[in-house]
Amino acid sequence: MALKRKFKKFFREIGASARGIGYGVVARAKNIIGYETYGKNKNGVVVTIPGYALAHGPSKHFRIKSYFADEGYKVYAYNPGRTIDKKIEAIAWDLSSFIEDVCKKESEKGVFIVAHSMGGLVARYCLEECGHADQIYKIFSLATPYYGTKTARLARHTVAGREMVPKSDFLQQLAKKRRYVNKIISIRARKDQAIRPVTSSILEGAINIEADVVGHNLLKDDKVTAEIILKYLTLAKK
Repeated sequence: MALKRKFKKFFREIGASARGIGYGVVARAKNIIGYETYGKNKNGVVVTIPGYALAHGPSKHFRIKSYFADEGYKVYAYNPGRTIDKKIEAIAWDLSSFIEDVCKKESEKGVFIVAHSMGGLVARYCLEECGHADQIYKIFSLATPYYGTKTARLARHTVAGREMVPKSDFLQQLAKKRRYVNKIISIRARKDQAIRPVTSSILEGAINIEADVVGHNLLKDDKVTAEIILKYLTLAKK
């Protein structure tokens, strides 16, 4: 009984993150791949990238996207479909092609990326390895486990989960890629139930910011996060 109580407490703590793992099961049936757009392009383009095991439409994944649209940015909410059985590298190459298409469609030289959790690893690999670094102005990563997270051990049965375990081969190889790390702004929550330790989101060479937000998934929805990003978007346009 004591063990059962511990498991119940653990899953209460990880809350929305546990539901995120559940989404991957739904994705096996739906396998949603695509994107949605919001706003008009007056000041530039923002591409949002979800994290592990997204299975619902991108419209529900980033609530802060409305703040970007209100400030004159056109938002492309990218949805890579089921991610649990995909290598992060494979998603990154698909993202690279997507960014290239968006730039052509919008007649832009580049885009700003806002990526949540594992999405930040996808974005970083794309930046360093996929040959389109000039088309990525900045990456705003939210609660990204650059050095892995202990909670990923619960998802070792999945390809993406294994790659996020601390000291995985993927993470160790990515850590050596530092040519464009200065393009990354890593935002972490004050408390994060999914990134253990939370310092795993502190990336050497990047701008690292702690937001006064509690919760892994709340970080991508909170106005505090949006205000931080909009501040740097404004600076980047000057």
